[in-house]
Amino acid sequence: MLLGGRREPFLAACLASLEGAVDLLVVDLNGSCPENERDLERSALQVSGRLRVEARPFTNFAEARNHALGMLPPGEGWVLKVDADEVHDPEGLALLTRGILPVLPDSVGILDAWQLQFMQSFRYVDGLERRHDWFLRRTPELAWSGGVHEQVLGVRGRRLAAPYIYGHYGYVREPGEVLAKWKHYARLGDRSYDPEELDRAVAEGYLDEQASRCLRHRGGHPEALASVREELEAGPSHVARFDRLMEARGRVPGLPRWRTRLRILWRALALARVLPAQGRSTVLKLAARLNRVI
Repeated sequence: MLLGGRREPFLAACLASLEGAVDLLVVDLNGSCPENERDLERSALQVSGRLRVEARPFTNFAEARNHALGMLPPGEGWVLKVDADEVHDPEGLALLTRGILPVLPDSVGILDAWQLQFMQSFRYVDGLERRHDWFLRRTPELAWSGGVHEQVLGVRGRRLAAPYIYGHYGYVREPGEVLAKWKHYARLGDRSYDPEELDRAVAEGYLDEQASRCLRHRGGHPEALASVREELEAGPSHVARFDRLMEARGRVPGLPRWRTRLRILWRALALARVLPAQGRSTVLKLAARLNRVI
């Protein structure tokens, strides 16, 4: 995990959702935020001795990820690249890390998952996308390259996808914070944005455009999100404002549930084929949990 100086409102929920599924979380802390540091200190991962944090200056994303990789103890296994604004299904993630990863054959080097991109709200999504390079088998050559939107190098083996969905809440933020993120990416070399032209009106215009493409989310959220969700959906928050905007638009199409499930299950067949019987039963358990999310 990379953690900078801006407040990450979903960090505590993220950490709680990882608690039963990971052996160690390493954090490259490249900024100072008392609230973030408090959430790290209070997490169950810290209490159980499974959290390692190192504070250091930020250069770019690939360099920071490579440093975090170097914080791991030597050995084999799997690496998960986790962001502070994603929150997982704790039981589903544990099924994956405890029941599938240990029995994957050496011929598999990457295990992808599926990510719901929430847009300014817990009720609307920008869509579902396959999260590539999610779990990576460790090799001596494993590394990242590129200052922004970094690419993974040195992975050997086949790529498969698990029937697992989690939520990404990075755009459930004030438009000005979204703008600051784009400017940061632009400074690091992302040519999608011109830092001289970006301003708050551009950010809000982008969100208006996204609102026209949003789909209604009818599934659930992890329990770890309950308190922050209740806080952001009440009062004058950006989430409450966006929800009112979407309600004023009238009928919003829902995420196509059955088509999405079939798409994910089709990819899961390839995963099931390479697993022993115990692993295949875990894939079925994961698949059965899809209706909790979509």
